[in-house]
Amino acid sequence: MKESQQIGGAPHGVPIAGIGGCTSGQAACPYNPILSCYGCRKFMPIHDVQMHSKVLADFRGVARFFHDSSRGDAVSPAYLQLERTIAEVQAVVVELEGSPS
Repeated sequence: MKESQQIGGAPHGVPIAGIGGCTSGQAACPYNPILSCYGCRKFMPIHDVQMHSKVLADFRGVARFFHDSSRGDAVSPAYLQLERTIAEVQAVVVELEGSPS
């Protein structure tokens, strides 16, 4: 895969790389890469359940930090974005767990 199509970044300070690629290329994405990749039709996730499970755990930790810091405010834009991303990462994990290797 071309370097421009590989996805990497550090959303909320969590280094993430190697989750897959993008048919458009990360530089051409108008959204926040990584948080928007999961759920995007142009995202090509790597077939590594452990990688995506780690991302899921990392994002859950960030969401817990936001939740604890905001005294349970579950309607902040950052928290809602993380909540949506967590659901999309979980969907990738479930899909990969159900597909033959």
